[in-house]
Amino acid sequence: MGLFGLRRRTPEPAGEGSWIYEISGEYAGEDGWTPNETIRRGWKVDHRGRETGETFDNPHYGPPKDNFDRLADPDCPLHMFDDPSATVRAWTEVVLQRLVPGVTVEWLKVLAEPVALAGEDPASFAPPDFAGPPPSRIGAAVPVGVGVRRQDGVAVLLWGVLLWAAVTAPEPGPEPTEVYITLVPRLEAEQAGARLRVHLSKPEGRV
Repeated sequence: MGLFGLRRRTPEPAGEGSWIYEISGEYAGEDGWTPNETIRRGWKVDHRGRETGETFDNPHYGPPKDNFDRLADPDCPLHMFDDPSATVRAWTEVVLQRLVPGVTVEWLKVLAEPVALAGEDPASFAPPDFAGPPPSRIGAAVPVGVGVRRQDGVAVLLWGVLLWAAVTAPEPGPEPTEVYITLVPRLEAEQAGARLRVHLSKPEGRV
């Protein structure tokens, strides 16, 4: 895999300089998020852009792999499901098959803590309370990075926030609960909660 490009990242605290990274591989991102495994090596520069002599080689460089570590926390709201990792992968596959039929999910990373909300209307949306009566609306937002393979063999890198919502109809019927799943591309994790409120209010992507 050859050189894809260079990227600069400013460390904390600000003012101490930056790192310039060599990013390569078929899943390397041109802008925004890129998998850690696509960073081959880096060079530190000072605040004037001069190399300091400090370098590093990424021991994890190579094909990206699944990462569901953020779902392992017992306080993760997705433990409302028996298998959070399998659930998130299933949601992702549903969305991607709708967008590009025939694609294969090669790897999936959960990039930040998921958010879950439930309630009857926007004014009451809050973290779910499973000790009380079931809410009419419940949903989750999961920041994800995904590597997919199209049918023509082309690798595609996607990242954003995966949204799920289950809406129970006020009256019993043949489909008392409707499920909606969608992906908002290139949405930062900090916006997941706000976007989930919108999704619960006006859900899209009915399954």
